[in-house]
Amino acid sequence: MLTPKYPITEPHRVIYKGYVETGEGQYPIKKTVDWVENIGNMNQKLGFAFKWGACWSAAFAWTDIRMIAQIKERKAQIARFAFWTVPITCGAVGWMGGLELGKSLFGRDSLTAWAVAATVPGGIFGVWRRCPYKSLRSTVFFALLGMAYQHSTNMNYTNFLLFPNQDNPNLPHLYKNPFMKDWSFWNIENLGTDKEWSHLSEVVQQADPGPSWKKWEDKE
Repeated sequence: MLTPKYPITEPHRVIYKGYVETGEGQYPIKKTVDWVENIGNMNQKLGFAFKWGACWSAAFAWTDIRMIAQIKERKAQIARFAFWTVPITCGAVGWMGGLELGKSLFGRDSLTAWAVAATVPGGIFGVWRRCPYKSLRSTVFFALLGMAYQHSTNMNYTNFLLFPNQDNPNLPHLYKNPFMKDWSFWNIENLGTDKEWSHLSEVVQQADPGPSWKKWEDKE
């Protein structure tokens, strides 16, 4: 997030073609997509926020009950589960609903909409923790996070926070073909030898037995 897809400065003579979009073998860099807007209408966005908010909060609550607090009594488990899932899910849905309200007032690409929407999860967090100062701090955090996302989207920057940027097809990425990646540290002694590239695929896959018609030939 907030990371440009193009270099800030370029030399007079460009040798590295990782950011060149024209010419043979070069591909255009994809434009940044506002994936929040691509979710759908308001009902689909609220459903998206509810689903992921409920899933993550339920996973955290289960971990807390089973492994951290190790609560055994059934009623206490239900109360602890609700303690985590209800405010987190309501905060996620409220954030998305407040965002839609803010965008309808200030525009679909407005940074102010994200700042206004942050008051909903921030207020829920403050009521949940019974602390107005935590409410203010969380509101500022959610506002800055949302505004950074919208600014990155508007400026064609990388708007992902937890995932690597894959919009530039001209850059080599590990996820494309990890079996052919050069894993040597300095790669000086292995250049030009059979150890220059990884042989992991040869270990995982079974060796080629050769053509089947060879078994019918007489051995000399």
